[in-house]
Amino acid sequence: MRCSSGRRKADAESVSCLRPLPCRALTFLFHFILLLNAPRLAAQESLRASFDWSMPDRFGLDENQDGLIDYYGGDSIRPLDPGSWRVDFTACDSAGDIASHLWSVDGELVAETASCDGFSHDFPAEGIYTVSLTVVGGNGNAASATHKVVVQDWLIVAIGDSYGAGSGAPDLPLPEGFFDQVKDLLERKRKAEQARDDALEILARREVTLEEVRALRDEILPLAKELIAAAAEFDLWCNRFPPDPIRCPAATDGLAKATAALERALRKNNLSVDRWLGDPAGLIQNLNARVTQAVNDLTAAQEAVEDALAALDGLEASIDEALDTYTRGATWHEGGGPGMGEPTCQRSAFSAQARAALQVELGDPRTSVTFLHLSCGGARITGGATDLVDGQIPWIVDIVGKREIDALLVSIGGNDAGFGKIAQSCVRTEPCYEDPAPLDDLFLQHFRAFCAGFGPLAVQCAAGLEGFNTESALKHMIQGFARLDDERTGYAELQRALEDELPPLPASRVTITEYPNTTRDEQGNYCDLDPADQFNSPGISRSEWQWIDEAFTRGLNERVAAAAKEHRWTFVGGIHDASRTHGYCAAEEWTVRLEDAYFLTGISGSGVAHPTRDGYAAFGEIISMHLAGDFYPGGDRSSPRRPAMRFHRGDPNSDGAADLSDAIAVLGFLFLGEPPSLPCKESADTDNNGGIDISDGIQALEWLFIGGPEPAAPGPTKFLCGFDPDPPGSPGDLGCETYGHCGTTAEG
Repeated sequence: MRCSSGRRKADAESVSCLRPLPCRALTFLFHFILLLNAPRLAAQESLRASFDWSMPDRFGLDENQDGLIDYYGGDSIRPLDPGSWRVDFTACDSAGDIASHLWSVDGELVAETASCDGFSHDFPAEGIYTVSLTVVGGNGNAASATHKVVVQDWLIVAIGDSYGAGSGAPDLPLPEGFFDQVKDLLERKRKAEQARDDALEILARREVTLEEVRALRDEILPLAKELIAAAAEFDLWCNRFPPDPIRCPAATDGLAKATAALERALRKNNLSVDRWLGDPAGLIQNLNARVTQAVNDLTAAQEAVEDALAALDGLEASIDEALDTYTRGATWHEGGGPGMGEPTCQRSAFSAQARAALQVELGDPRTSVTFLHLSCGGARITGGATDLVDGQIPWIVDIVGKREIDALLVSIGGNDAGFGKIAQSCVRTEPCYEDPAPLDDLFLQHFRAFCAGFGPLAVQCAAGLEGFNTESALKHMIQGFARLDDERTGYAELQRALEDELPPLPASRVTITEYPNTTRDEQGNYCDLDPADQFNSPGISRSEWQWIDEAFTRGLNERVAAAAKEHRWTFVGGIHDASRTHGYCAAEEWTVRLEDAYFLTGISGSGVAHPTRDGYAAFGEIISMHLAGDFYPGGDRSSPRRPAMRFHRGDPNSDGAADLSDAIAVLGFLFLGEPPSLPCKESADTDNNGGIDISDGIQALEWLFIGGPEPAAPGPTKFLCGFDPDPPGSPGDLGCETYGHCGTTAEG
């Protein structure tokens, strides 16, 4: 039906037709509709999803509030591997009128929150997860954002010697003013002893007084009673009328005799005759009161003696405790677990290794750090229970298990090279670099004067002289360098232990540090201390400081660098140069001096010529820069190195079962292009020969049906998941992007 411009008469078949609207009216209607929908359209345009994430710190905390940074592993308050990893998310940078936040992990909705923050998710293992956020507006419109979230907890393991452990920078040094406190205790003890002696003297006098008063009472009391009785008899027979002619004379005589006897006793004991002869009852009361007072005085004297003795015992206990504190030394954070309770290790959270780990923890909120501190004072490469090969590397195996080690920090070689004996020789002989080296008797005199400043602790201080080495430092250096150069005891033996004992570890993750320069002042000149200044000079002359630097320290660092190059470890240099103007004699020294060591650590005086807290902090920063370069390829903090993936060998279709379908998947991938890709190529490399070819499918079939060899490590699904034996980045590493059938990190 067509509509005319006019209006027809309505009938049963007709309809009303409207005249077409003018263009101006259509424009007005269009703008009116836009106006009505403007809020909704604006909301759609401005709705934006954005989120960020972080992992809770695991290093640098003191959750048990004991004043020491918490460590992990063994018996510490947190396990090395918690079984899951919490990641906290925030969507507060999203924009628009948002009613709800929908969170998904690997395509699965896991949470819906009204607030933009407060959402956390526990991931079963370290790895890469696809996390999506969808924000929903009040009228149902939505916007989404997706990120690849790398769940990465850097496991940093530290092994080494006293420089690695942190000797010289205890977690809790001896209390400030400790020796002043000891002197105060001794003064208080002297006063307490005087108070005790005074109390004992008073007690002795009180005992004599009581004896005298009791003797006086025993002598006079019967006479006073006789006088009272005689007076009563006289009153009875004589003070009547008429007096009794027979009894009165006798009573009078008895009264006279009793009076005379008491008078003699009073005069004998210098008591007032005038006062007491006429008042024998008052005399008796006075004598009893004297005895009571003497007893009370004696009791008070006894209590005073007891108080004085108790005070003295308390002070002696405090002094014994102070001496024990000095003998025991400062508090070191030894931690728990195998090898972590060694009292001689002197591990400190202020060590350069620990400070480097803390820098990494603080530098990236999206990752966390687990720091395992196993370095031990006195450690060498091999030969003892706390050495690297025989102690610390087995401790790693016991504690770490199969967790991926992200960095192995190493400080070793100083004790192998004879550092301790060389230092003692240069203190005790002059010059120490000759062989034989003449004894420096002047040092003994100065050291005894130094120890005298410790007052009651001088004996313990001076006892440290007994073990000082007196042989030539040159002799010890030659022997030490030979030990380091020997394949059986040097760095080659360390490399063998790392390869044989630990899970696959890329050589570049072994980070070994050089040793600092302790020999120069703030101008860069070799130390030239006054040998008469016993509080600062350790008995080392300028020429000896120079020899220690040029011959020993540089020779040691050259060997550390050569070993790193040979074994493809990461060498951390720059420490020797950074400490060049912060030596033992510098105004701002990074080196613990003799006096500082005794006041910081106690009787052992340990830590001399080791870094101070400031020194360790500076060296830790240098180490942390090397770690950051490895952890964040290209320097991009938003893209941390991906964790190694656990997987089963022989399950290339990643369905959690090793069966015929896996062999078909390998052959289909090779010849049919189906599947087009494998999410975990390592799982398809059945024989782990570094490539995927027909032999992998054949081996899988032979294993399944005719008893052929099993897939290579970490083995098929009947075993626990594990890492590829080939280190990441090595020629044999094919990569494993994802594998979803390993459960938690505790598995395998």
